[in-house]
Amino acid sequence: MRVYCFVIACVAWAVSPAHAAPLALVIGNAAYTNLPPLPACSASAGLVARKLTAAGYDVTSAADLSNGGMDGAISNFAARATASPATPALVYICAYGAGLDTRDFMLPVSAQITGPTDLLAEGVLARSVLGIARGGRQAPLLIALDLVRDPSGLLAPPTGAMAHTTLPVGVGLAVIAEARPPSAPTEFAGRLAAALGSATLPPDTLGKIATQLSAGGGATVAGVTDAKLEPPPQAPAPPPISQATPMPDDAALTEAQRKRVQIALAGLGYYDGRLDGVFGPDTRAAIRRWQHEKAAEMTGRLTGAQASELVATQH
Repeated sequence: MRVYCFVIACVAWAVSPAHAAPLALVIGNAAYTNLPPLPACSASAGLVARKLTAAGYDVTSAADLSNGGMDGAISNFAARATASPATPALVYICAYGAGLDTRDFMLPVSAQITGPTDLLAEGVLARSVLGIARGGRQAPLLIALDLVRDPSGLLAPPTGAMAHTTLPVGVGLAVIAEARPPSAPTEFAGRLAAALGSATLPPDTLGKIATQLSAGGGATVAGVTDAKLEPPPQAPAPPPISQATPMPDDAALTEAQRKRVQIALAGLGYYDGRLDGVFGPDTRAAIRRWQHEKAAEMTGRLTGAQASELVATQH
């Protein structure tokens, strides 16, 4: 049993040959043309991708994407994840990021930013990753946005606001706002990779990482929401097996009990007469045929045990 706990969301998932490998999309934007390069995102994405692969994920990696390239990578991954709603999926993106009002944006490497409103044309709306959750998921989709703050100060840091809204069922999300890191992987990526080195992850792994990030001061947890799956529908409990009241011998049967015997004989194909509670010649003949099939004495009259056995066939 492996427990995958990404984006502050911990879900146990058994990986076996009968299940498809979990899916992962990893994007690292580092070679910016109009902003300082971000070698830390290249290192972070590479580290996370290697650890995910070792953990059994089917990983799609991409780097240094344009605006259209980011949209395309997210859309293509959405198609795969939507086609496999019962397969766990994870998205990790490291890039420059910023907030405008209550919206967060991820910056492609080609972004030209001279002011906050340029985000509308140059940035990729962070909420676009939620399109991967189309179709209703039966397994978690876990999204980690490791966003580095603009060093120029022109842009506000990511707000993480979308993590505090109602997310689609099965989606867990963390938005991390990093100070501009050195060329080494970000602290978030490093702690995530270290957790992936274990065969199983404790349910609180990412919660602890978030607490440590907040205490460290280099990164801010802008927003976090756990993935929550709707419990599978429970099959209704079978009705309790009723214990039938034992039937008396033939002579003591009531009219209602005799009708039940006739109904049972008719259901078994031994009797096609009237269901009137009267044991006439046809009913007696049917009883004898049934007794013959049971290798019992063909008396045409029922013992209490035989009557009970007959009517029990109707339950």
